[in-house]
Amino acid sequence: MFVAFTPALSPCAAKRMRQCIRRWRLNLQTSRTLEETAHEVNPTVRGWITYFGAYNRSSLYPILRQIDLHLIQWVKRKWTKKGRYIKRAKHWLGKTAHHRPKLFVHWQFGATFPAG
Repeated sequence: MFVAFTPALSPCAAKRMRQCIRRWRLNLQTSRTLEETAHEVNPTVRGWITYFGAYNRSSLYPILRQIDLHLIQWVKRKWTKKGRYIKRAKHWLGKTAHHRPKLFVHWQFGATFPAG
């Protein structure tokens, strides 16, 4: 007999979210600032967090990390000194997330990488 149900993110919904993130093409938007990118991305991510994360927010963490990976690629393209090394780009973005945690919505929930 079925007695329990844990609402979570379905694989189909996660796939649509990843496709949406790829359509944003964040890593190619090097003419924009980080603030402009956050202003464009935040409403959608906020909706995902409120709708899908109402009961099981941890199922969203892989999707939110995907956004961070695209932002790392953006940093690597934007600045050539960080471009060759993923560690430098990740460190810079981690410091930015630490100093400005309200810039991106998903950074407010701790769904990001450490600063080191």
